[in-house]
Amino acid sequence: MSTTADAAAGELVAALLRPGNAGRSTAAHHITTVQLALAQLPQKCRRGRQTLIRTDSGGGTHEFVAWLTQRGRWLSYSVGMTITDQIHHAVLNGPASDWTAATRIRRTDP
Repeated sequence: MSTTADAAAGELVAALLRPGNAGRSTAAHHITTVQLALAQLPQKCRRGRQTLIRTDSGGGTHEFVAWLTQRGRWLSYSVGMTITDQIHHAVLNGPASDWTAATRIRRTDP
């Protein structure tokens, strides 16, 4: 499991080596990897909304998201997941007030 500082540049800042036969990643693996990555960043970037933590569905656990949103941590995060028909319909039928405008992370984006 690895963490990059910038998805475009792909600069590796932390890695957690696991046995080749290891099962699904646990929240503990994700938390440890993020802690290692944050330790590599300048102090001013270790807390705050400007730091975005992204994960695929493997990191989509209640424990990991609870850790990310812990009081005082103030990290932005994005968790990818498979969109099933049930989720698709729930999103389409939700009220417009549930939506928040996305922010752009690249300086070159308008």
